[in-house]
Amino acid sequence: TITSIVSGSSPGVDANSPTVVVTSSDGSDGDTVSDTTLSFTATFSESTSNFVIGDITVTGTANSGTPVASNFAGSGTTYTFDVVKGSSDGTVAVTIGSSVATDAATNTNSASNTYDFTIDTTGPTSTASYTATTVNDGTSQTITITFGEAVTGTPTIALSGAKTVSATSMSGSGNTWTYSAGSSWTGDGTVT
Repeated sequence: TITSIVSGSSPGVDANSPTVVVTSSDGSDGDTVSDTTLSFTATFSESTSNFVIGDITVTGTANSGTPVASNFAGSGTTYTFDVVKGSSDGTVAVTIGSSVATDAATNTNSASNTYDFTIDTTGPTSTASYTATTVNDGTSQTITITFGEAVTGTPTIALSGAKTVSATSMSGSGNTWTYSAGSSWTGDGTVT
């Protein structure tokens, strides 16, 4: 019988380049995270050699624009490493270029995907504005809270002072939220 051979290869010869995929246990590609150390895994499709930490490309604005890989370990098909936030929040993009690792047949790898994070460890600032500084019984008070950045979920507000009033009728999205403190006011007092 005649055995069909793929063009450019011969029996027992590995002509396939290893592929590599970058993943992270800290979140999905494109996520915003508050972690200060991001853990990554580079998984090759077959055992490779001569892959070193310098073969990992890390770019972004975190660590004052110089995020770097560290804590490199692994062999064969699986390698792990970290990227630390460093001196500042910001973006991190991790990729592995082509032709940096070789398999047993000396085929070099193809380039990996790019894995992106935004590191944000700083809570949002907020400022409050009021519809009136003095209210009387039967007069509604609306309080607008403006955050320095978009927030998720529904924030709550606590009003206290000489009298405690519960905030109701919360509405808004992103970085602007409005609260109606109601119109039932009895007695004198300061509310903050």
